[in-house]
Amino acid sequence: MRKNIYFTTTKGNHYLYIEGLQCSIFLPPGLIQVMNGEDDNIANEQEKEYYQKKYLFLKENGLDKKTNISFITKPDPEIVKIKLANIRQILIEVTDGCNLKCKYCGYGEMYENYDKRLSQKMPFEKVETLFEYLIDLWHSNYNFSFNNNVDVSFYGGEPLLNMDLIKTTIDYLSKKKISNMNFSYRMTTNALLLDRYMDFLVDKNFNLLISLDGDEYSNSYRVDKNGKNSFFKVYNNILLLKDKYPEYYAKHVNFNAVLHDRNTYEGIYLFIKHSLNKNPLISELNDNGIKEEKVEMFRRMYKNTYEHQKEAYETNSEIHEDSSFSRAENVAIRSILHAHTGNSYKSINHLLKEKQQIVHMPSGTCMAFYKKIFLTVNGKIFPCEKIGQNYPLGYVLFNKVCIDFEQISNLYKQMYEPILKLCEQCYHQVNCGQCVFNIAQKKKKKGLYCPSFVNKKVMADYMSENISYLEENRTIYEKIINHNIEVR
Repeated sequence: MRKNIYFTTTKGNHYLYIEGLQCSIFLPPGLIQVMNGEDDNIANEQEKEYYQKKYLFLKENGLDKKTNISFITKPDPEIVKIKLANIRQILIEVTDGCNLKCKYCGYGEMYENYDKRLSQKMPFEKVETLFEYLIDLWHSNYNFSFNNNVDVSFYGGEPLLNMDLIKTTIDYLSKKKISNMNFSYRMTTNALLLDRYMDFLVDKNFNLLISLDGDEYSNSYRVDKNGKNSFFKVYNNILLLKDKYPEYYAKHVNFNAVLHDRNTYEGIYLFIKHSLNKNPLISELNDNGIKEEKVEMFRRMYKNTYEHQKEAYETNSEIHEDSSFSRAENVAIRSILHAHTGNSYKSINHLLKEKQQIVHMPSGTCMAFYKKIFLTVNGKIFPCEKIGQNYPLGYVLFNKVCIDFEQISNLYKQMYEPILKLCEQCYHQVNCGQCVFNIAQKKKKKGLYCPSFVNKKVMADYMSENISYLEENRTIYEKIINHNIEVR
């Protein structure tokens, strides 16, 4: 059972994080003396009586309340089926081939948790088989969505290498005219072939996420098969799109950059903002499935985005002004407000329940098909594209979809149970972002470990750092609250 946490801010103020109430209370010196049984040290009788009453009030209203979070390790197969019937994103790996050979690619030389890449192209028959299966679900009682918008995302490899499949899939869905269903389209691309296909992408209102790591040197890990930097071809294609379709570009195009040892957070951000008029997403290298012999290479290339975003925010006034809500500290503050203040609710259903009645899944793993379904070029089905390809939830053959919901439930149970004790002891469980499929690959000699595990000491430091930040920036709390309300 987790316990309450005392912590002190950089201003010397004392707080108590009450685990049972999921909130932090300020502790003035007099209240601390009463709580420690040192009432006689308070000379003023009126002050002593005040803090004695306050302490009694706190005790009567949950000061000593303990929390045992209820976990469920085996999801209901029927719930999993309902989630699939109300799916919001369908992700299709149209090819495992690519016209680049990026040094840090998650399907490249540093990693081993994926199927062998054979430059295959997804046949339309498999895509059609999956959609016919889903259409049956959409017409069943398992689907209770109204006017549902489904995001169909095309993924690779480089998806523009199999444009025929993309066009055929969109044509198929437009002819189906499925009642109560709308489709939008999305693609992650390296943009090498963007000049060939931009007219079609614009016509279909694709949302594009273009991979670009900054200027020429910053982009130098993104090379073609001959080792040539892809920067100039990609950059010129982006400018062509920007000039030819300015309204589309402004609304539908975004950038993702990978932070590594050949670029900086500040350099990426300012280059893409000034050259391409966009604020990029900046991510770090994938740390799952690394080959043992490539660990040193990974460590040499790796940079932590939190640390480098914080540094850029503190040293660059332009990034400081732009990042009032996206900067690392405010992301952490929002995390605290959502999980550790006791007055934030994820849904109306949660609002109607006592927090102790809410059942959690261990770790921060998304329930199967809660957000998306991912179909690989080999016909494997996964809950998303960000995990290794060792634990498929099903398969698509040329004329059949093989999904056993009971087996999926058992797989999650098998994954959850080894980490259950860790989750029960973790102070950050209710706001965990760690996926159990990735935890399963992180093994030490003594067994599994979770890189996101937070013990009492770490939690105290975490609360101290963030409440100290709020004390130093007293207007930011209201701004974050108002911003979160506006965007939801």
